[in-house]
Amino acid sequence: MDHKITTTTSVVSYLTSVTGFVASLSISEKVALGHLAIAICTFLINWIYKRRHFRLAVMKVMSKQENQK
Repeated sequence: MDHKITTTTSVVSYLTSVTGFVASLSISEKVALGHLAIAICTFLINWIYKRRHFRLAVMKVMSKQENQK
């Protein structure tokens, strides 16, 4: 029970800190942070799909090599 209370208290404390920080920002700063978050998400999505594409290409080449043997 004590662990759950401590965890909940920590989460509430961090959320309050983040809310206070965001509330102190101007509109243009909030928009800039939003654009930064979108850019980071776009980068990560592109990286994931390029990695998947590379893996599929390698598997295709390896299966062709196995079929030739």
